[in-house]
Amino acid sequence: MTTIPKLRKETNRIKVHGHELRDDYAWIKQGNWQEVLKNPAKLNTEVQNYLHQENNFVQQQLKDKEQLRETIFQELKNKIKDKDSSVPIKDGEYFYFTEYAKAAEYPCFKRKSPENRMETIFDAQQRAEGKTFFNLASVTHSHDHRFMAYNVDTNGSENYFLSVEHLDNKEILTKDIPNTTGEIIWDTDNKHIYYIR
Repeated sequence: MTTIPKLRKETNRIKVHGHELRDDYAWIKQGNWQEVLKNPAKLNTEVQNYLHQENNFVQQQLKDKEQLRETIFQELKNKIKDKDSSVPIKDGEYFYFTEYAKAAEYPCFKRKSPENRMETIFDAQQRAEGKTFFNLASVTHSHDHRFMAYNVDTNGSENYFLSVEHLDNKEILTKDIPNTTGEIIWDTDNKHIYYIR
């Protein structure tokens, strides 16, 4: 049987509102925690080793449950429609909606024009191909329906890269503005966007 990993304790006492608090694990928090979020390799080596030991311990404990996990996964997956789409939302002359293709993990953002022409404005499934991690925070079009902005995280840090595309010719106008939070708001002039870094 694998031993439960233990992290060393280092007594630390602080006073808060006249009360003494003890935190044996305060040493874990690094001063450069924001850098660590962007680059996990900068994490304290001792903590990295502990996390690996903890993950290995969990894998050992659950290895005989793999079949059960797969059964539950398949059961939940079977409850999801193979192909699904959202209710179209009218914005100006267009109807915008998302659609999941059969077995797709990510949605396809589409719109229908006044002439009933369907157009894919962002295919998240296609953009995720070949990436070990992919998280789409937002996809939003400009008020004049000519541009689209989107935020993507491809490493799990929750620091998103913002890009802007022209919807008519798919030209990328702004590519990969780093370290954004995921929210995007278009100005009414359709030339500017607001986002947080």
